[in-house]
Amino acid sequence: MDKDKLSISGPWSSLSSILIKSGLGLLPGGGVAVGVFELLQLSAEQLAAYMERKAEERCREFHSRLTNGGKINEDIARNLDVADYQALLAACLNEMEVEKASLYGEMASSIGLGKVDPRHKRFMILALRDLSYAQLALAKHAYIAQHHELKPSQGGGDLNPGDCLKIGSSDEIDEVNFESLLQAKIVKERNLTSLGEKFITCCFKPDELTPHSIGAAVWHNVHLDILSYELSGMVSTLAMSLSTMAWEKNIKSSIRMPKGQKGLSVRPRIYILIADSAFEILQQNRDALILEIGPRPLLVVHLAPLPEGTRDLFPNASWLNGENKSIDEVVTEVMSSLLPE
Repeated sequence: MDKDKLSISGPWSSLSSILIKSGLGLLPGGGVAVGVFELLQLSAEQLAAYMERKAEERCREFHSRLTNGGKINEDIARNLDVADYQALLAACLNEMEVEKASLYGEMASSIGLGKVDPRHKRFMILALRDLSYAQLALAKHAYIAQHHELKPSQGGGDLNPGDCLKIGSSDEIDEVNFESLLQAKIVKERNLTSLGEKFITCCFKPDELTPHSIGAAVWHNVHLDILSYELSGMVSTLAMSLSTMAWEKNIKSSIRMPKGQKGLSVRPRIYILIADSAFEILQQNRDALILEIGPRPLLVVHLAPLPEGTRDLFPNASWLNGENKSIDEVVTEVMSSLLPE
């Protein structure tokens, strides 16, 4: 029997047996304590083989990211400095957090593709090495919030970068994470710095910097204005129900009395005008309403019979009859007319 072959296969054979028993890396559900106990029984040679295997997995993940799954980019091969390559690979192999292995490969790719200013290379390599994966994830979330209108878990505003960075949290770990990002110059006050933004784009692929990648919802481009001169009783209840449904469909909304003046808007708007019984007010304020709404879509919801000629006040509007219908029925019909499947 080949003596050299025996010296290699022996440790791997017993190591595989232990890994199967403990569930480390091969089978789900193995207890950590059991795994450590089993590992402590390995010889120095077996432990060395185990660590070599882990290092090989790190190298494989690093190079997979660097070469985009095995497709070697000529620019990277030509432009990536050997010293930078060695620094990133060495940091990757010495990294405690396995989740960061791909980020080192992405940073190497970014440097090779010329995305990193030569003056910033050392800074970015050291920042990647020194920041934890949790801190990088916070910065990633803040970057996404800085570039998208993210819907918060409640309320009608935007989830801002400061929320993602957990500023003001009473949790000590959250405080440490934020302070680390501040000290690394990735964050200033409540936002990422320009250098911090560039750093994040060099650590993550574009498809990892989307709202979808973090399970976040984005506000719809349209704003819903719910107007009425009778904001009480059933009208108020209907308005609140419409606003709630709009929120569930990721649409910002507001409930108010008409202002009677033309307003500036940074996003398209849809108007819902609710009328119950005070139809004469619509006639009296017709010109002001037309000025405020302008050419934008208008849906008039009436909860009582329309007096003759009322439809002529807003000839370009859509009309929805809410008489003798429940709030839920009206809300469903309104949202179906605004957002058809």
